[in-house]
Amino acid sequence: MNMEPAFPAIVTCLSLVYFYIVIAHTGRLRVRHNIAEPASSGHPAFETATRLQQKTAHQLIVFLPGLWLYAMYVSSLWAGIIGFLWIITRMYFACRYIDEPKSYPVSDWISRAVLVWFLIGSLVSVTITTLR
Repeated sequence: MNMEPAFPAIVTCLSLVYFYIVIAHTGRLRVRHNIAEPASSGHPAFETATRLQQKTAHQLIVFLPGLWLYAMYVSSLWAGIIGFLWIITRMYFACRYIDEPKSYPVSDWISRAVLVWFLIGSLVSVTITTLR
């Protein structure tokens, strides 16, 4: 396997920066609405931000290993490109979700499709490599 780790590494850094921004937004709302630790409810804007943070963390758990497996066994360039698409769609989802929590824009489905693409692509490639 020939892998140039720069592309998935950049996407990894950007995805973690994005997640940190989501965390900071939640923390800012905690302070703004005077919600003391360890409470996880209070003002609706804080609850929405907390849920967004959870949704982002849930996807990161699958995204990051999927990104690197795809980079190792399929293509680091395409892992970077597709991974960047995930970041853009999650950012768009976050903006829409904060404005209207009951909305599920197409961007949510695209970001989920990226996860499935990484997992299936990696699994197929690893299987083929192993069976050779």
